[in-house]
Amino acid sequence: LINSTLPGSFVDPIGVGQLLDRTRLGQFASESLVRDLKVKELSLDVYVIDLLPVFFSTHELDSKQAQELTIQLVNHQEELNDQMISKLQSFPFVLASGDRVLTPKTCLYPNDSLQKLCSSQYFGFVDIKILGSLKFSENLKLEGLLRKIGVVFDLSFELLMSSWRFIQQDIENR
Repeated sequence: LINSTLPGSFVDPIGVGQLLDRTRLGQFASESLVRDLKVKELSLDVYVIDLLPVFFSTHELDSKQAQELTIQLVNHQEELNDQMISKLQSFPFVLASGDRVLTPKTCLYPNDSLQKLCSSQYFGFVDIKILGSLKFSENLKLEGLLRKIGVVFDLSFELLMSSWRFIQQDIENR
């Protein structure tokens, strides 16, 4: 019953866990699973804390799965607590340019200042276009989630130094 859950308040967008069917199990079996075997109902907390670490230890997301997971997290971001945010920061699920899927802290948000300073050759920029099915108000929600999980929005000294090192390496390799 590892990764098994009962239906709850969250919908698994990428099929990470095994959802048990309450109607097939019946009320008694469902209650026994919860009481005796500690099977949990699927919630955002169970998903992020229990299921995603197991999934990411053996799997990688493709771009479609990354998009689906991001959309679901955008819609549930008000429920994220510090522990969940910390976990999410370690998982590669942010869709970046070139169909790459990266961890949040290694992605840059494509604003003017970062795009002018940092080459997409060396840095991964969040692919906003792929999430284009979202409406403007939801894009603000997307930006909110990306900020929470650590996507880089602002120029920093470390980012300047990284950019400079890449430029130096490029010059040396010519």
